[in-house]
Amino acid sequence: MADELDAGPDCISRTTSSPLAYTFISQGNSANVTGTVDSIKTWALSNITGLEAAAFNNTGGLNFDCNGNCNGAGMSSAAGSCVENVGGVNFTIFPMAVTEYAGAYWTGGTIERGTGTAYWYINSDEISNSNSFTATGLTANREISLLFGGDEGVAGLSIPVAMHHYLRH
Repeated sequence: MADELDAGPDCISRTTSSPLAYTFISQGNSANVTGTVDSIKTWALSNITGLEAAAFNNTGGLNFDCNGNCNGAGMSSAAGSCVENVGGVNFTIFPMAVTEYAGAYWTGGTIERGTGTAYWYINSDEISNSNSFTATGLTANREISLLFGGDEGVAGLSIPVAMHHYLRH
């Protein structure tokens, strides 16, 4: 049986929040397997709008590639709880390689932030740009509530999302 893809920090309530209009990439919990992202969970302090999510490859230091399969989904998330956006419904599923990092950008609201490993950041939308870029910096001991889930395997060859969620529950 295939492993579950897991990337990013837990979707939990945290002590503060991260501002909008930044691309944040979580250093903690890189993807454990190569597979397809079909679930994105966030915990918002205030309602999030225009949420985009992607897998990022760190090419050294502050340098990144958006893996070319970035997702400008325009998802949203209500404040006060862990909200799951489901692939095929709220966004187009996308591949993620082992050791890539979960990242997000949003245009409204705030995602909860607290102590943790670290995150890279840049004050621009590097998901829609889908290119190579240099992050502004790395903030230690911080992480946002952004968790990717999915299935191991070659992206694009997984069973349809509706059947996948039926079988998982």
